[in-house]
Amino acid sequence: MHVAGKTNAGATWQLSTPVVLLIFNQPDTTDLVFETIRAAGARCLRQTIESVAGRGYGNLEYIIMDGGSTDGTVELVRRYEHCIDYWVSEPDSGIYDAMNKGIACSREKYILFLNAMDELAVDPSRIEWALQGDHVLIYGKANMMEEDRTFVYVKGKPLKSGRKLISGTPLCHQAILYRRDAIGSYDLNYRIMADRVLTYDLIAQYGISRTLFLDQTIANYFEGGFSRKNYQQWKREEIRFLIDNGEILHAFYKMMGYAYKKYVRRRFWVPATAVHGEKCAHNREKALGGGLI
Repeated sequence: MHVAGKTNAGATWQLSTPVVLLIFNQPDTTDLVFETIRAAGARCLRQTIESVAGRGYGNLEYIIMDGGSTDGTVELVRRYEHCIDYWVSEPDSGIYDAMNKGIACSREKYILFLNAMDELAVDPSRIEWALQGDHVLIYGKANMMEEDRTFVYVKGKPLKSGRKLISGTPLCHQAILYRRDAIGSYDLNYRIMADRVLTYDLIAQYGISRTLFLDQTIANYFEGGFSRKNYQQWKREEIRFLIDNGEILHAFYKMMGYAYKKYVRRRFWVPATAVHGEKCAHNREKALGGGLI
């Protein structure tokens, strides 16, 4: 296990309300859901670190949680210790376990989560005013990108009700700032969509009035995440989430739709534009539902 403490030297800009920025990286021994990150190795993490380090501001608690990588990640993080407050590299039980560890060691008012390869896209000085209130969630927009940096669409719009998280979500996890003293922890029974479950539970507990939408791009999110690479498990978790919240008919509808796509449409009806259409349909479905990551 590698651990380092606060080394935040050379900061040039101060937020009056500090924010915790947690970045997560998974090693090449984790589940298939991390395949894209594994393939690119430390390069993905460097991309994320530099999106923060290059901005030159301080009073931001910058934490990196790595899952025990052996691909040069530890050496990379050490090169950036001048702008990192705390980092650890040790085995974990998945990304939500790592996030819970990060929450436990954080100290500041709000937490923003980024995965390796994602990029911080907002200048903190432009959202500082929003950090002064008592909002449980502060959320904005995210540029959804392919791994080759091809722009796909913008995700993020105001929630009128927490009910939107039952059918899906217009939010991107990397564009949400969570209030640390309210966030609790991610439910490790969900391996793919624990972020959506947590966000729904917070809004159900505190109400939509304790949330704030920012009409700004918070992060660049690169496709290839959990739900895309583990579609079947994601659908199983979504159905379980609906049942757990008493949405039996909604769960039945989702099950029928999933069965139709899996066993009927793909087996007996493949349109001429299947390749392009499947990709477009996938992007539309991600915009309307699924996990936040």
